[in-house]
Amino acid sequence: MKLNVIKNTRHRNTSRPFYEKDLRDGYCHVVTFAEDGFSMFKAWLEFIYGFSVEEGVMLCAKINEADETGTIWPKGPLTSIPRRFCREGLTKDGDLEALERALADALKANTMHSKCSKMVFDFTCAVSNEERIEAALEKLVQSPEFSSEDVEVTLLFD
Repeated sequence: MKLNVIKNTRHRNTSRPFYEKDLRDGYCHVVTFAEDGFSMFKAWLEFIYGFSVEEGVMLCAKINEADETGTIWPKGPLTSIPRRFCREGLTKDGDLEALERALADALKANTMHSKCSKMVFDFTCAVSNEERIEAALEKLVQSPEFSSEDVEVTLLFD
């Protein structure tokens, strides 16, 4: 795996994310964060996979309350990490390890289930902890567990 980091994505694409067709067709595994407001996770749940607004809110709540990565597989290659990793400071003992575990679980969801050749970690929408997320994901894609995978990994921030 090799990590490609793209920042300021909104300026590159003012309509819809560049990966929408690949997500819709099942060629791209998208990872974002579980936010029940207007977020990429809820948008894809509703517009691509037909989830109701209420189902999206409940799924976000379930992921955040469990503080664990969640996926909708086998319905589609869409995964979400808990909101706190993108919206709150990582100040408590164990926060960095928990972030790394959440990102590793997303990579495992692709390796074990959807097996897409592309993964997009879409952390657009004023995310905190950009440097820590990028460092944790870079560490993971270089680890023996994932480095041999032939998967294009893109990390998006705005």
